[in-house]
Amino acid sequence: MKIINHDGNKPNALVLSIEHNPTNYVLTEKMILTDIDVPLPEPIPWMEATLYINTETNVMFYNYARPETLSELVSRMASQQNVMKSAIDDLIMGGVL
Repeated sequence: MKIINHDGNKPNALVLSIEHNPTNYVLTEKMILTDIDVPLPEPIPWMEATLYINTETNVMFYNYARPETLSELVSRMASQQNVMKSAIDDLIMGGVL
């Protein structure tokens, strides 16, 4: 037996944790008690696998996504920093700038 703890999205929920051979448990709406085997991710180059479960059929599967590159991360953080600078300038100067 396994308890699969998920994020509660329907019908495809992100698997947060899997507890094998549980002894004392109380199931919540974000938990599934099952005997299904956990699939192994396919080794796809340059892709990250994320485990999901279909809450209606109890079938687990992986979604694959390309991870964010360092240059994409730096660019995203720079744009967020510019937004924060503008907001702080508006607060300090009362929107004069």
